[in-house]
Amino acid sequence: MSQSGQLESFLEDRELNAALAWILVGFVALVAVESALDRDWVWVGVTLVITALAVVPPLAYRNPRVMLPWEVLALAVVPDLARALLYTPFVVDLATYLSVAALALVVAVELDVFTAVRMTEWFAVLFVVLSTLATAGVLAVGQWLSDVFFGTHFLYTESPEIPAQVANGGAADTLLWLSDVFVGTTFTGPTALSVPPAVEQAALDALMWDFVAATVVGILAGVVFERYFRRRANAHLRLPEGVEETLDIEEAGE
Repeated sequence: MSQSGQLESFLEDRELNAALAWILVGFVALVAVESALDRDWVWVGVTLVITALAVVPPLAYRNPRVMLPWEVLALAVVPDLARALLYTPFVVDLATYLSVAALALVVAVELDVFTAVRMTEWFAVLFVVLSTLATAGVLAVGQWLSDVFFGTHFLYTESPEIPAQVANGGAADTLLWLSDVFVGTTFTGPTALSVPPAVEQAALDALMWDFVAATVVGILAGVVFERYFRRRANAHLRLPEGVEETLDIEEAGE
């Protein structure tokens, strides 16, 4: 058998794909636990979302062998591994961007493999880019909330101060204040945080560059999705025969 034939046989092995995928899911779950012990709540959220998305197919089909291609989960693990081994500001930022793109890639592959959704080449890339940006937006909100309520420094180099009437109030006051901040209501009156102007501007600049980086990484992830996972990965061939036949019937029905 030629080397290309051996590689194709390796990539289409159902049992091997499921085993590798579960190992990678287990690693991500362990990273979530480690992040929780370190009180890194934003990263806990990222890893838990990746884990939840990864186990949707086996839960939906009630079959542990129904898994995403292990390669897409490996791409999701790489940022976690880099962040664990090389905890520097640059690596942490890079890992964050890659994790955001990995989340978008997982969603795109799940839609492509397990649903009747079909995308043109350009839309497949655009979908991953937009999903990456949307995920980056959610992550930015999570980082802001973490800085405000837990004293972290994801966006602000100095911990911002919540308005006194909110800080001295209860959970209801906090929720009303968040509504004022994000929705524009006027339940609590003044909504501004007490942050030095220079710190505020630096946070805004950093946030804009985060979105630029997310766009670039999203484009790369979109190309990987279109060129590899849609054309070469043969994800359908890695599913148990009954599931593969069911998906083929659903596609034919469409």
